[in-house]
Parts: sequence; C-alpha cells; structure tokens
Amino acid sequence: MAKKSRKQAPLDRTLPIYQVKIALQHIKPPIWRRVQTNDCSLDELHDIIQVCMGWEGEHMHAFVIEGEEFGNPRRGSQAEYDSRFVRLSEVVEEGHTRFRYDYDLVATPVARPRMLPSLSGLTRLRGICVNWGAKKRGPV
Repeated sequence: MAKKSRKQAPLDRTLPIYQVKIALQHIKPPIWRRVQTNDCSLDELHDIIQVCMGWEGEHMHAFVIEGEEFGNPRRGSQAEYDSRFVRLSEVVEEGHTRFRYDYDLVATPVARPRMLPSLSGLTRLRGICVNWGAKKRGPV
C-alpha cells in the first residue's frame, strides 16, 4: 500500500533567511561559498556545507564556537555538544557572527561560516548555494 504524501507546511514569510559565507582558510586563490537557508540545526548546516563544497561527508567534522565543539555523536563525533540540537538562530541570537567548521580534522583547511544579515520575502529554502569564489569545488 502506498504511503500518503505529507503536505509541506506553508512558508512563514516572517521568519528570517540566513545568509552564510563559508571560506576556506590558508588556500590561494580563496575558495568560498555563500549559501542562504532558513533556520536549521548545526547538523543540517553541516549537510548544506557538504553539498555546497562538493564534499561527500566522508570525514569527521565539528563546529567550534567560542572554543566549544559541536558535533553529531551518531556520526562518530566526540564533541562536547550535540549539533543536532543547536539551531543557527540560537548561534546568531547569542551574537556569534563568525565560527569555525572543522572538516577532516587532520588534513583539511578550516571553513569559517560568517552570518550575514537575514533576508526576508524569499521562497522556502533549504541551503541554496548562491555564489562562490575561485574553484567550483573545494579540496578533499
């Protein structure tokens, strides 16, 4: 028996759209991406970054915000905090405009997402890459 499809909830146009710039450190020429997304968990942001950079999620990762690590224990993380339960909106509301995203904790350069002003009036988003610099695909 076929499952009933669930209707997608209508977009609440009063909610902010977050624009995040991801820039790899220590790479010349610079490699960066700019994405727009509605509020999401840091774990969902990890998935967005993976797609946007052309990576395949094969390495360990962690978000580092004010020296505290956030990762997903279901993906093998031993970080202090669970990234599935921390929202992007919470990070922004606490005043963090820059934080680190470590991917392949040994060999890969660090990405620094930077929160840019929220946008409104856009259609439903779940991580759309709107701009990039240098190479279309990041290293790894």
